[in-house]
Amino acid sequence: MIVLLLQWVTALLLLLGAVLCLLAAVGVLRFPDTFLRMQASAKASTLGLACLLAGTALQFPEVSMIMRLGSIAAFIMLTAPLSAHVIARVSLHRGTPLWEGTVLNEYEPTQCAPEDEPTSSSVHTARPASPNTTASASGALEPSQTS
Repeated sequence: MIVLLLQWVTALLLLLGAVLCLLAAVGVLRFPDTFLRMQASAKASTLGLACLLAGTALQFPEVSMIMRLGSIAAFIMLTAPLSAHVIARVSLHRGTPLWEGTVLNEYEPTQCAPEDEPTSSSVHTARPASPNTTASASGALEPSQTS
C-alpha cells in the first residue's frame, strides 16, 4: 500500500516537473520579449527541475543519491535567479526594446514621473493640520505662536 502511494506521488512529481520544463521551453521560444523569456526560463524551469529532483529523491531514497540531488537543486536554485537578473540588467542597459504590449516600463522616466511636479506652496501633508499648527515655507508643520 505504501509502495503504491510512493510510486503514484513519484509519478505525479515527475510528470509535473516534465510539464513545467516543457512550458519553460515553449515560453522561451514563444514569448516576444527578452524580459518575458528570461522570466519563463528562470521560474518555470527552476520549479520544474525541483519537482523532477523531488520525484527522483522519492524513487531512490539512498543517502548518497539524496545528497547529489540536493547539491544539484542548490546549484540550480542559486544560479538561475542570478543569471536571469544579469540578463535583465544587461538587456536594460543595452536598450533592448520592450514588447509593444508592455503596459508599464518602470525604468522609463517619462512613464513614471508624476503629472505635475509639486511646488513648495502645494505640498500636501499626509496628516491633517491641527488648529494649533501652521505650515512653514518648507512644508513642515510647526506649532503656531498664537495663544
